[in-house]
Amino acid sequence: MKTLLILLLVLPSTVFADMRVSRQISTGNLIEMQSHATAGTLIKNAVASGYIESDIEEVMMPMEAFKLAMKRQAWGSDLSVAQTRRIKEIRIEARKLLSDNTDWYVVRKFENNTAIPAPVTTYRSAIRQVVADAIIAINAMSTIDAVRDYKPVFPDAPGE
Repeated sequence: MKTLLILLLVLPSTVFADMRVSRQISTGNLIEMQSHATAGTLIKNAVASGYIESDIEEVMMPMEAFKLAMKRQAWGSDLSVAQTRRIKEIRIEARKLLSDNTDWYVVRKFENNTAIPAPVTTYRSAIRQVVADAIIAINAMSTIDAVRDYKPVFPDAPGE
């Protein structure tokens, strides 16, 4: 199995203006990057990892273009997979908001039959509606970039 050889350090983009990058021609996927590699080094590394030499190109790429290419590669090229992934992320974010801010009201209601304040009930409903609207919006999108960049607007928790 081929291993992606990229190690991305979190550094300001001004540290390295250009990166030497190898990419697979047939897929467009990045294989490896180095800031100070000599020409041909990355092709040799890719071949040693099992890639076919004629399917590899080595280019210089500005750091910002490299970051964008990595972001796109991480999301893949299958729209339905990207949609499923983004919906899952939004559901996780919603669950965290509910858990962090209001789940204790629900537990208290269950354990002690203490009423849940109306603003809390309204907030919880609004969170669920944001998720439902996001699912509709994401499933209607036709590009992976739109799916990846979609940011739902969740309401503030009661009392914030």
